[in-house]
Amino acid sequence: DERDLMIASSKNSTGETVAGAKFQRMLCIPQDRRIPKIRIATRQGPLLVGSRFLVRIDSWPITSQYPEGHLVRIIGPVGDLQAE
Repeated sequence: DERDLMIASSKNSTGETVAGAKFQRMLCIPQDRRIPKIRIATRQGPLLVGSRFLVRIDSWPITSQYPEGHLVRIIGPVGDLQAE
């Protein structure tokens, strides 16, 4: 989809529990440097570090430096020819 953004890397931010499920907040760095970092909440944090994946921006609160989004799908490990 044209609204999905390829993420080149991610940084762990914080862990939190929401409604009994443990989520990890991550700050994701888009492959396109013109797009700001995107904050996502996911249970798949360890799988995302060192991987390329797609995210979609959902909102950008006026009080936040970064937009908020969600994981669409994991493409593969960084450096893998099919993922690149």
